[in-house]
Amino acid sequence: MTANSSLKPFHLLVIVLVILSLTLTSAQDAPTEITVFRGGVTIDWDNDPIILELERQARVDVKFVTAGWGDIGQVRNLALASEEDIDIYHHMDLSPQWIEDEVIIALDDYINADDHPYLYNLVHSDRYSSMKRDGKVYYVPMVAEGFDWVFLVRQDWMDELGLDYPTNEVEFRELLQAFKDRDPDGRTVGWQLEGTGGGFRRTMLPVFTAFGVPTSFFDQEKNFYISEDGNLEPIVTSSNIKAALEYMNGLYADGLVNTDFPTIRSFPDLSERYIQAGKAGLSWFPNSGNFPIPNAELGFLPPFTATGFEFTRSEGVVNNGWISVSAVSDTPQAAVDFLEYLNSREARKLLSAGIEGVHYSSFDENGNFERIEENWPYESTYYPLWFYFGQGGARGVIPIAEYDTLDEAFANVEIWEPTVGGGLRDTLVASALWTGDSMPFQFVEFPELNDIKVALGDALLTGWTEMITADPANFEAEWQEFLDEWQAAGGDEWVAAYQAYYDEHLR
Repeated sequence: MTANSSLKPFHLLVIVLVILSLTLTSAQDAPTEITVFRGGVTIDWDNDPIILELERQARVDVKFVTAGWGDIGQVRNLALASEEDIDIYHHMDLSPQWIEDEVIIALDDYINADDHPYLYNLVHSDRYSSMKRDGKVYYVPMVAEGFDWVFLVRQDWMDELGLDYPTNEVEFRELLQAFKDRDPDGRTVGWQLEGTGGGFRRTMLPVFTAFGVPTSFFDQEKNFYISEDGNLEPIVTSSNIKAALEYMNGLYADGLVNTDFPTIRSFPDLSERYIQAGKAGLSWFPNSGNFPIPNAELGFLPPFTATGFEFTRSEGVVNNGWISVSAVSDTPQAAVDFLEYLNSREARKLLSAGIEGVHYSSFDENGNFERIEENWPYESTYYPLWFYFGQGGARGVIPIAEYDTLDEAFANVEIWEPTVGGGLRDTLVASALWTGDSMPFQFVEFPELNDIKVALGDALLTGWTEMITADPANFEAEWQEFLDEWQAAGGDEWVAAYQAYYDEHLR
C-alpha cells in the first residue's frame, strides 16, 4: 500500500474513538451552569475573584437573578410564574401554590446522607419535620449562626451630651429627644424605624420587649402568651402591645422617629438615609458588616423596662427563609450538590474571609484571621454574599454535617472574624440580652389557613402603621378598628389552630 492509500478501517475506528473520548472528556470537564435567585446582589459575578474561585472549587458556572430588597417577593413570584430559567431560589415563602402548581420540586431523590450530610441532617431533623409536605422535602431552611441584631447607639453622642443608658421608657424618650435636639437643623431623629413589610414589624422589637411582649422577628401572628393552664393568647391583641403602640404613637407625634418610615422599602435604604448619614442616634441593627457607619463611636444599648411592666426577651430566629429548586431546572442534582458545597468549611471560608494568601494570610485556632487589607476590595467587613447564599448566614460555619442533632450543631457554631474590625462575638452576646429561645411555632404551618395568614399579616402591617401615625386623640379608635380587622381576617380560627397544635404536641 502506498503512502497515499486510504487508512484502514481499523485506523479510522481508532481515530473516531479518540475524538469521541476527547469530546466526552471535554463535556465532562465543563462546569455546570447554576442560576441562583438571591436578593441584593451587587457584585460583578462574572469577574468577582471570590466567585471565580468558588466556581473553580465547585466546578460550576454561577449566574444570578436578583432584585432590590424591597422587591424580592414580587420579582420571585414573577420569575416562578413565567418559568424563568432559574435553578435555585432563595427567599421562598411557604405558599402551598408552589407545590400545587409544580413550580418547585421535591428534593428527596437528590439528597442522601453520604453525599449531602449537611442538607440531609437539616431537612430530616425533628425541628423541621413539620415543613415536609405529604412526607416530602421541598424546602431547605435558611439557617443562621445566631441572632446578631442589637440596639446600636451613637455612643459618642451620648458621651458628648453626658447621657447614661436609659432604664425605663421615660429615660429612653429623653435620650431620643436629646439626640434630636443635638441637631440645630432639626433633621436628625432619635431612632430610625424600618418601613413596609416584615422589617417594620421587627424594628419595634426593643420597645415591645420593654412592655413585656415576647415578640419575634417577623411572624408576630404566631406569638402567644401561654397561661399556666396552657391557653394561648395572641400578643397582637394584648393590653401590653396596645400600651407599646401607644408609646410609639407618642414618639412619632413628637418627631423622635423618622416620620417617613411607611414609605421606606428596605433596610439598606433606611440606614443610608439615617444612621449611616449621621441623622439618627439609634437603630435596631444587624452586625453584618455591610452597613458601615463612618466617623462614629458605637455602643450597644442594653434592655430597659417600661414602668408597670416586666421586661420580656423576644423570641429568637434561627431561620431566615427557605430555599427551593425549581421545576424548570435541567440540573437539579447539580443544584443540590452546589447547596451542599456552599455549607462546607471550604466554601464558608471563601464566603466569610475570601481567598487564602490573597485576602487573608492565616486563621488561628480561635477562628481569627489576618486580613490583607490592601487586597480586600469590598466595603464590608465580610464578603457581601456571606449571607442568604445557600443558608441564612454564618460568618463561620454551622457544623450540621458533623453532629447528630441540630442542637449540638448550633451549640458548636464557629464564628470567624478578622483580628482588626471584628467584634461579632461581642455582638452575639449583646444581642442575647434582647432575644431568647426561638418561638415554638416558628415552623408550624397550616397550608389550609394560608389565606388567613396573609390577611392577618396585612391587618398587622396596616393597623400598626395607622396606630403609630394617628393623631394621639384618635389612637383608641384606631386600636378598636385593628381589633375588628383582626377578627374579620379570621383571628379566632387562627388561634384555635395553634391551640390545637399546642395541646397535641407541646403541652
